[in-house]
Amino acid sequence: GVIISGGVKRLEKTSALIEQRRCPVISIWDQDNEAGDLTLGLSHRAAGRLIAEHFIEKDYQTIGYIGSELSLDLCAALRMQGFEDRLAEAGISVRREISENAPRKSPSGRELTKSLLQKHPATRAIFYLNDAMAIGGLTYLHDAGIKVPEQVAIAGFNGTSIDYTVQTRLTTIDVPRRAIGIAAANALLGIVDRTTEIVKEDLAFQFCQGNTT
Repeated sequence: GVIISGGVKRLEKTSALIEQRRCPVISIWDQDNEAGDLTLGLSHRAAGRLIAEHFIEKDYQTIGYIGSELSLDLCAALRMQGFEDRLAEAGISVRREISENAPRKSPSGRELTKSLLQKHPATRAIFYLNDAMAIGGLTYLHDAGIKVPEQVAIAGFNGTSIDYTVQTRLTTIDVPRRAIGIAAANALLGIVDRTTEIVKEDLAFQFCQGNTT
């Protein structure tokens, strides 16, 4: 059996090999684009909409998005799309600051936050591609004397930095990564041993609210 990760672009010959497989294939992470015999993970489009709903509930009207390498990170692109779609339904446009070259890490989040606020100083809330970039944004805001969330609220994604924010807690979507891996392994073993049927599992993500809310 094989476990593959979703959310990345595959060569046509890679996709063809997956279709020609002679063993079970479990895809993880990207529920929006199913592959193989079973896909376990979350809808990244729904995750983006969830953050948008959160911002709408807080009545933030001037909203930004910060990301990078969206052509490589297909799930991040889906999150951004879901985020923008939900805000558009509420009549709110999004100010983007995206780099296709900067790595998806804290220093990039810091620089892109600086750039976004220089262009749009009235921005009230920002959604970041991931927690690492959001931490970079937090660092810039702290150094610039901008209060979070009183002046600018921020949100990340992945739950990887929940325990590492010092100046303020980070609003993020905590994805049960370990649970997804365990479910995928158990499903694969069950299919191989023919002891379980292929059943889609609902692995919901948890919305973690910190001081930035």
